[in-house]
Amino acid sequence: MKPKSRVKTQVMTLFLSMVSVLSFAQKSGSFKGKILDQSTKQPIVGATVQIDKTQFGTSTDTTGSFTINNIPTGTHAVTISYVGFQTKHISEIAITSGKTYYTEIEVLEDITSLTEATVKSFKGENNPLTPISTFSLSREEIFRNPGAQGDIMRALSSLPGVVSSGAQYSAIAARGQGDPGQCVYG
Repeated sequence: MKPKSRVKTQVMTLFLSMVSVLSFAQKSGSFKGKILDQSTKQPIVGATVQIDKTQFGTSTDTTGSFTINNIPTGTHAVTISYVGFQTKHISEIAITSGKTYYTEIEVLEDITSLTEATVKSFKGENNPLTPISTFSLSREEIFRNPGAQGDIMRALSSLPGVVSSGAQYSAIAARGQGDPGQCVYG
């Protein structure tokens, strides 16, 4: 075989393989849309959109919109589901090669009634010595605290719910749900 014809053959083979890859890539389309509450026309965030009998599916975003790409061409069934709403089945959406199928789908709220509800409660431990909240201040945080001037008591008195009880003693009182007479001395 001559070198020129060999090059032509290789170029032709490369061209045909690229055409087959491009034609294979064009054998799919997209499905795009928006899921809305039928009664309020508000978008449904987090609804599941599934192309039946395939691995293709997605969830709606904060605007109720969704996009599913690279769906094989043909007619497909779709299922839309979301907690608190009726599951909706669409029997036929036609996916065309290189095109996007767009639709807005409204779902109806699922009205269910409970026959019985049981509420159980248990008496919890009420320990007045258990702290409701705690703060941990490092030496650096005390030093940088505005108005504290490096003094731990001044830094503590700037916290919400803490009051200094006097200038002569290093006593502070914590307000809140603890014992009203409880003071912490330092």
